[in-house]
Amino acid sequence: MFRPCLIFLTIVVTWALDCNTPVGIEDGTLEDSRMTANSNINKWHAAKEGRLNNYKGKPGNSGVGAWCADKRDSNQYRYIQFDLGTVRKIGKIATQGRNTSSYQYVSSYRILHSNLGTIFEGILDINHNEVIFAGNVDQNSIVTHDIPSTGRIIEARYIRVVPVEYRANICMRFELYECVEPVPATTAAPPAPATTEPPVVCPDGYRLGADNKTCEDIDECAEQSSKCNHYCHNTKGGYDCSCKQGFKLDVDQRTCIDINECLVNKGGCSQQCENTEGTFNCRCNVGYRLQSDGKTCKDIDECAEKIDLCTQNCENTEGSYTCSCNAGYRLASDKYTCKNIDECNEGTSGCNQICTDTLGSFKCSCRAGYKLKTDMKTCEDIDECQASNGGCSDTCQNLVGSYICTCPSGYQLDGTGKNCIDKNECALANGGCQHTCNNSLGSFLCSCNDGYKLNSDGLTCSDIDECTDGSAQCDPKSTTCSNLIPGYECKCKKGYLVISNDKNKCKAPTCPALLQSVGTTVSPQTCLQDQVMEAGDLCKFGCAIGFELPDHEDTLLCLPTGSWNASVINCKRVSCPKLVAPANGKLNPDTCVTEGNVYQRKCGYVCNSGYTLSGVQIKTCLSNGQWDSQEEPTCTQSYPDPFITCPDNVHVTLSPGANEADVSALLQDPQSNQPPSRITITPAEYFKEKMFPAGTTTLTYVATNEVGKTAQCQTLVIVLDSEPPKTDSCPDAIYETTTGNSKVISWNPPKFIDNVAVVNVVSTKNPGETFNTGSTNVIYTATDAAKNRGTCTFTVHLKKIGCIQPEDPDNGALVCQFGSFCTIKCNQNKKLFKNTFFISCSSSTLEWSEIPDCVDHVNPAADGSCPIGFVKQGSINGAFTENICVKCPRGYSYNSNDKTCEPCQIGYISTSEGSMQCHACLNNTSTLEVGSKYCTALCYAGQFSKSGFDLKADLEPCEPCPISSYQSQAGQKSCEKCPNGTTTISSGSASVDSCGGLPVITRYEPNPTNATERYSTQFECYGHGLPLPYFKITKVKPAPDGFGGPFTQEYIKGPDGNQIGIRHIISKVTEHDAGAYECKVENKFGTDQKYLSLNVELNFDVGKRRRRRRQQILKAAR
Repeated sequence: MFRPCLIFLTIVVTWALDCNTPVGIEDGTLEDSRMTANSNINKWHAAKEGRLNNYKGKPGNSGVGAWCADKRDSNQYRYIQFDLGTVRKIGKIATQGRNTSSYQYVSSYRILHSNLGTIFEGILDINHNEVIFAGNVDQNSIVTHDIPSTGRIIEARYIRVVPVEYRANICMRFELYECVEPVPATTAAPPAPATTEPPVVCPDGYRLGADNKTCEDIDECAEQSSKCNHYCHNTKGGYDCSCKQGFKLDVDQRTCIDINECLVNKGGCSQQCENTEGTFNCRCNVGYRLQSDGKTCKDIDECAEKIDLCTQNCENTEGSYTCSCNAGYRLASDKYTCKNIDECNEGTSGCNQICTDTLGSFKCSCRAGYKLKTDMKTCEDIDECQASNGGCSDTCQNLVGSYICTCPSGYQLDGTGKNCIDKNECALANGGCQHTCNNSLGSFLCSCNDGYKLNSDGLTCSDIDECTDGSAQCDPKSTTCSNLIPGYECKCKKGYLVISNDKNKCKAPTCPALLQSVGTTVSPQTCLQDQVMEAGDLCKFGCAIGFELPDHEDTLLCLPTGSWNASVINCKRVSCPKLVAPANGKLNPDTCVTEGNVYQRKCGYVCNSGYTLSGVQIKTCLSNGQWDSQEEPTCTQSYPDPFITCPDNVHVTLSPGANEADVSALLQDPQSNQPPSRITITPAEYFKEKMFPAGTTTLTYVATNEVGKTAQCQTLVIVLDSEPPKTDSCPDAIYETTTGNSKVISWNPPKFIDNVAVVNVVSTKNPGETFNTGSTNVIYTATDAAKNRGTCTFTVHLKKIGCIQPEDPDNGALVCQFGSFCTIKCNQNKKLFKNTFFISCSSSTLEWSEIPDCVDHVNPAADGSCPIGFVKQGSINGAFTENICVKCPRGYSYNSNDKTCEPCQIGYISTSEGSMQCHACLNNTSTLEVGSKYCTALCYAGQFSKSGFDLKADLEPCEPCPISSYQSQAGQKSCEKCPNGTTTISSGSASVDSCGGLPVITRYEPNPTNATERYSTQFECYGHGLPLPYFKITKVKPAPDGFGGPFTQEYIKGPDGNQIGIRHIISKVTEHDAGAYECKVENKFGTDQKYLSLNVELNFDVGKRRRRRRQQILKAAR
């Protein structure tokens, strides 16, 4: 007897996503139009070239085989963008560089994503920091990365890749991979209750996974088991084939065959179509050119493009052209070349005398003396005399074929034969003249030498007697006239002297010119002229004002000997009496005291150093022999005007927690010519005190001299406060519910403290205000006087509650009436796991009663027992049960020992009816209650929520731990405060190791440090911080290279071996080591710095030795 065997199929679902499905960048499924970029070198480097495994020369590709941005673009934000068409789950990216001999690739990049393509967000890690992805290290290797977004995949339509670092140029190729849920496997239930789990049978295209329970898709493309001729595209349970451009799938849907595009309308070609493997080419007839569309042929205008062979004229024709020649040329037999016609040799010119051939024509011309007639061929005589008299200056006589020029008497033709020039009669026998022949235009004249006259023949000359005819120029007073042949002579009469440059006059004896000194006058003025005053003449002398004669003589006489009777008379200046020098002073020049001075000369009074002159400073001698002032000046003691130079402005930063700073090492003393006792400082408390508050303090220095004159300057002491206000009472997230749309929410406001003072606190919301449903961020901002800001941010989550219709049960539907009462209708062949009349929502708790699922059912065996995985139907709210066996629903597992359905415990689920056991949730997920069908994401370490779960839909999202707190565990409802008053740099800290604080300098001493030149000295700086800070000591104003003393630095360690300070040692101090030294401690939370002053006492014995050594060196050099 045969017993029928029933096989029950169930679906085993795994919830891990498979992120290995390409979106179609490499195979071209993603169209070119969906790949864009804001920068590319040119169209050959466009975004559509950035497909994985693309390369230059790849069939169907006309570009360089990679997207390459132009690195010369001024914007640094260059990107390529992919439009996926719809919002898709992206979990992985693959990149390459450019496939070329040179190394061009991107070594790091960012990924941005957006649903609408307007606002883009970066990819964040678990700590909410943007991820920078490591790129390629060569041109062709494929580098893949999973895409984290706070530990989860991203869902977006637009993906934007932004290069950060690159080699040579920004060149990339890409593929993105989509995440999909694996196809569930089919399992067969066992025919008998002897086994505990049915064997898994996978459909075609799937294989059993490593857990022997889950069916995994076979990627025939990756395993190269497909039969695709060109491209393979994996699908769930199978694969599809596609072809390269220019090919199509054959009937087997696997093989690619060439498409003969020329069979249909010649492939769109206007003339010739040539089919090739995978594509086709359009070609043109001779005389035509293929256009940019690659199909249309257009006539080539050989004439316009100057590619014709015509030597002269070209006329385009459709598909060709013709040549023609200009007049005077004829076309050669090659139909391209034009040859010149020689009309002269061929006798067709018609020229009367001379014919000259030219290119394309000819030219007739005539012999000299002839000209062409209007027919330009016949010659006739030229009457040269009619035109400008033939160029003749006088008379023109025409001849046949020529002409001549003639001249009047006394003229002759020049070398040109045209111009008449004077005939020089004097050139022949002096023209017959006895003395001089003078040529003139057309004639000539004779003339005689001086002392002669021309005779009546016009040619000969005779002597002139100048003394007789009165033409002689002799002075009758001093000379007599004597005739000479030729000329005459003037002779001096007795007693007169010859004048060297005057032949007609003689002179009497004269005296030399007199000299006139300053203050002296001479009359007449001719006395001052040389050899003008004659013997017997007198010259009289006088004196100007302020001058006087040396004796009583005032006249000089010119003697017959040509000399004066006495020396020249000079007036002398009037003298003023001696002066007395003032006490503590003197006179300039010194002779003013011993001799006085003379008219117009001056004497100046000068006081000794430290004294000031009172009264007249200079006296001038007057013409009456008296000084212009009778006042006696005096010298009184004087004091210099004060001056003062302020020290440089001081800039310091407050130490952590401090509200004032010690600037004693940085604030130097002012420089002045007044002693410290006459220098004041305002405000007066800073004369000794060097602790300054936060902000800017203006110090006014005033120097005063002995007589009350002042000079002042100012120095600014700027104490920077960089420490923001802080609070340790920032409220946690607030979770409230309401049955309406809003609610009044209250909380205890945070209290802020500051190292200096909090001056203002503002908030976006205040306690007692009304909040609408949803999540609202509340931000408190505290500001101190330095504009440092500290914030407290928390979120108010207001959830609207009510009897909202719940989800339908498995394999059934809710039929609700009156809003809060529903019945359950199961699908065909399904029964309620627990029978019930109805379900309802409590008006007090606003929660629904238990909603059972609809499950498979069977009749019990004869003994009333149920098969494995089935139990007797239960009941809710007193409903009658049926005598049936129902399968354990999802969220339950079958206990084979007790033969009961038990709900899965927290952290476990079952995903199919009749499960034999519950399965643990994946990492960072758990369940909200027992009997759950789904795993829910837990908050990660560094996060918290009201429930510990990430329930965005229920207004209970995970939030980062606030600053000054951390959480090292996942799924937590609160965060731990940092210990011992420490804090964190940012929110979302996942470890107590993230807690720390600003470093602090506890000691920096001795301050001041006093040292002696050429001896050693040292000072030490101590501090602490968490994490341990880095110590450093530097001189504020470093000594010039080679002038400071040699120094070393040693780390100071505590009993636990950790560094607690630093020691600065100068082994041989120089004067250039003096000044301020900064100690700085620094960790990731910030810095602290303090200053110390080093004073250096000069060692004068050292200076003496140095001088002796320099003298020895100089002596040796000599």
